[in-house]
Amino acid sequence: MKKFSRGIEPVVSVMVFDKKKRLLFVKDPKWKNKWKFPGGHIEVGESIFKASVREVKEETGLIVKALEIIDCGEKIASPSYHRLAHFVYFTVACFSKNLEMKINKKEISDFKWLGAKSALAKLSLGPNDTKAVKKFIKFNKNI
Repeated sequence: MKKFSRGIEPVVSVMVFDKKKRLLFVKDPKWKNKWKFPGGHIEVGESIFKASVREVKEETGLIVKALEIIDCGEKIASPSYHRLAHFVYFTVACFSKNLEMKINKKEISDFKWLGAKSALAKLSLGPNDTKAVKKFIKFNKNI
């Protein structure tokens, strides 16, 4: 059995979209610069939605409104992550009115705004993010 020094870590993966229904994808150095959604750890006593809003602001400078949990699951000992970890994640759809980015270079090395179908065709996303984008396409019909 593998030893996870931080135990099980609750995290948010934040699917930010704009009024054109484009999604924000970022490259994260901690994930071998793979394309993914912004996000991070949920602090003790913090709600999933508050963590989503905070993480997006810290990483991108965007002010978002959390709308709905799109997906949840876990990543155990992902070879893409920079250390051994067991994450329980919540993918949260958030709307951003503003697009003025103030990137935290420690967290993000690049970013793109893309439509959901375009992202599936152009980006090499992990299986969890691919599943979440497909769910967003269904969710999008309700917003």
